[in-house]
Amino acid sequence: MPFSTRITPELLKEVRRAAVEKDMKIHDITIEALTAWLGGKNR
Repeated sequence: MPFSTRITPELLKEVRRAAVEKDMKIHDITIEALTAWLGGKNR
């Protein structure tokens, strides 16, 4: 699955905010998790 969305600092800030809301640790965020999160957001 190609990773078409570029990871920008703004995107990372948004992902970190979402992760904090879900009580996740930042280092638990993998490319796979990020891709799944973006995929879910784009639907």
